[in-house]
Amino acid sequence: MRWWHEERTKDVEKLAHPADGTQWKRFDEMYPQFAEDPRNMRFALSTDGMNPFGDILIQGPKQPGFEIYVFLKPLTEDMTKL
Repeated sequence: MRWWHEERTKDVEKLAHPADGTQWKRFDEMYPQFAEDPRNMRFALSTDGMNPFGDILIQGPKQPGFEIYVFLKPLTEDMTKL
């Protein structure tokens, strides 16, 4: 849980770990008390909208189309419980 903070090579020129990213750094700036403990976990989801075949991901008469929130709803419910 602490490797990213204590052991990784911190190279300002390369993105080698999510902690090197601007989003991670911005989050730490916004929540410094949370950032103090390197054991605290951050959860992030990233998508580039890739759909290589142009297919709808769930087929059928009630398919949701390309609305990503349909796929994220179960995830957000689980994260809320945690």
